[in-house]
Amino acid sequence: MTGQKSTKVETDKRIRAVQEWMMQGITSADIVRQVMVKYDLKERQAYKYIHKAYDAFREQSEKDIEARRQFHIHSRLKLFRDLQDKKSSKPAGTALAILQDIAKLEGLYVERTEVIINDKNRIAALFPTEEELNEQETD
Repeated sequence: MTGQKSTKVETDKRIRAVQEWMMQGITSADIVRQVMVKYDLKERQAYKYIHKAYDAFREQSEKDIEARRQFHIHSRLKLFRDLQDKKSSKPAGTALAILQDIAKLEGLYVERTEVIINDKNRIAALFPTEEELNEQETD
């Protein structure tokens, strides 16, 4: 092992490579082996790259959800503004429905929702916690 620390750009490239391997369905154990060989790293560092790859997936997913939410809010605000310019017979009900929809998107209304997940093992496998990743390191 060279012991030389990689740059942020190099680290980001490696994490992206790990994500690509994950999306191809390669197992964590095989990814660890690939990282160790390709980048001349220890097993512990390879598992850290896997953990960072999962974190990057989660972060991007959260950003995507927020971007879509903002798109819908702004679209509804445009509808609301356009409605105000019209001389409709019943604009108040439509305007209220639009405002209520925006409030729901912003999380101001809480609706009761019951979620039942039958495949907890599959979900856990897709998004392991840091503790689970650390356990894999010691195995």
